[in-house]
Amino acid sequence: MAFGCTEIWSLHAQEVSETPLDPLQQAIVHIEQLKQGVLIVRLPSFRNQLRALDNRRNAAKQQQELLEDREHFARQIISAFRDTFRFCQTLYTYDTAMTLISEGHRSGFLLDDSLLVVNPDIAIPKGMPVYTLRLGITNYETTTRRTAFIFTDQQGNDLDKPFPFARSIFFLEPLNLKRMFGSSNFYRTMDARWARQIIGNIQARLVHFAGQVSAPGDG
Repeated sequence: MAFGCTEIWSLHAQEVSETPLDPLQQAIVHIEQLKQGVLIVRLPSFRNQLRALDNRRNAAKQQQELLEDREHFARQIISAFRDTFRFCQTLYTYDTAMTLISEGHRSGFLLDDSLLVVNPDIAIPKGMPVYTLRLGITNYETTTRRTAFIFTDQQGNDLDKPFPFARSIFFLEPLNLKRMFGSSNFYRTMDARWARQIIGNIQARLVHFAGQVSAPGDG
């Protein structure tokens, strides 16, 4: 989607008013705040699946497999962020922490990205805008339903177009199409190359959009 320079620059020059922002103006606000803020990556916890297995006999093996899949997927995604993502600061938690994030808590739920355990000493810096990235299913009238990483605001509301709000984990190339149709457990089959491809593409799309809507003199 292309934007006229005159239109974009004029948006930056407008004073804040009580008039609701249109989708483009809102997307510009989000991309600028994200660049100066922190992105909390909400990793899958499998909490509901693990709880369901608590009530089943002989479920120890299934629970162990879920825990192994959770750790494997988390490590691949965190490693990919370290290698490819530079747009803003990142922190990590499990998807069970959204209530704490939305209530403004700054610590007590963030993960040590090496040990994958909560470290109470890790905190969201004071005064920084907060966004999250969740793994879920897109569900927009104009979007095909797909498994994707989806950006949300601090209250857990999904962002929307024209912000690059979602990135499918399956790219339309032979290798990933084979993964998509050949295995239902992408948590287990996620590897370093695939993870870097996903997170690198998220980085590239954010940079591209930020460049499109930058005013003259913006860094």
